[in-house]
Amino acid sequence: AADVNLSGGSGSTGCTVTGASGNLNCSGDLTVSGGTVTGGNSEAITSAKKRIGGAIVGMFIAYMSFFILNTINPATVNLRLPQVWLIRQQQLTPQFCSAASATGKFQFAADTDDQISVKKLPDKLDYSLSFQNRTPADANEKNFYCGKRFFVKDAGAATCFGDYCDPGKGCAAFGDDPKQKYYCKEDALISGTVFSSTIIEPGCIQGASGYYYPYINTTGGIEMLCRKKDAEGNAEVFVDSAFYRGVSSFEVKNDDDKKTQSYVAKLDKKALDKTCRTADSEVVGYVLQFMLLDYTCLSTPHSWLFGKNGRVLAKVNEQGEKTKLNTLTSSDIFSKDELLKGNIFMDIDVLSVPKP
Repeated sequence: AADVNLSGGSGSTGCTVTGASGNLNCSGDLTVSGGTVTGGNSEAITSAKKRIGGAIVGMFIAYMSFFILNTINPATVNLRLPQVWLIRQQQLTPQFCSAASATGKFQFAADTDDQISVKKLPDKLDYSLSFQNRTPADANEKNFYCGKRFFVKDAGAATCFGDYCDPGKGCAAFGDDPKQKYYCKEDALISGTVFSSTIIEPGCIQGASGYYYPYINTTGGIEMLCRKKDAEGNAEVFVDSAFYRGVSSFEVKNDDDKKTQSYVAKLDKKALDKTCRTADSEVVGYVLQFMLLDYTCLSTPHSWLFGKNGRVLAKVNEQGEKTKLNTLTSSDIFSKDELLKGNIFMDIDVLSVPKP
């Protein structure tokens, strides 16, 4: 055997060529081009074997995972871009067709004697009815008579109610027959439903606050708001508390099963020509007033004022509420013309009414 000195080795720790075969034996580490060739290092050999074994086990686990997932559901291993679905636009159907889009299209679904049955879309649809450019005298508006039902274009099989009534009447949910809930009622200017959207029944024991059913009684009506300027020129808005008595009435119909109450505020339209009883005062507008009964753990009823869309405006005869009345605008209260037209619908959720 002859010693062969290589780069990084030495005579005693280098490599030798043995035998005629020319085998190269190294007693130390041999560095070749930045790598390490191990000669006779048992620890390094064991580590290399472990790495090889780990790689084989990893490949086996990966294969078995693929096999199991593919057996359960091939879609879990079928990698592809997600599909994009086209969602067709569909509008929500309001309770009354007149509250739908001004450009809405309608098709007759059921007459006034059938107000609760489920209707299927007919095979032929033309949606030939609309409210475009409608006026109270428009013959097309009479097609939407109170209690009739109509399909709305792009709203599926859901239906809305017509609300047209002859002058002097208002469409109200006061029918004794469930199949004919809506009908035209004399002098009904404002109508709607009082309900509670809470899912927990209020009560002192369970600690849930809220108004009890029945929520209201027949104490209420349409109130007149007046404005008067004081000596310093400051304007104050107040309720003409005697306005509705004798000219306005408030009717209530209970639905004990659903725990809702339908109401109608009636008014002799001639009363809208009345002026404020207080001198040097002018009419600002009109609001709905009624009394909410028992609140959790309290038994004293309180009267509230409601404006457009059933919004709570103020509590009646409360000192701190006068400031709220001074800030009301035409978007909050009803005008004389709006009341003359009638057919004002307001559903009121007692959950939106503050604690008295």
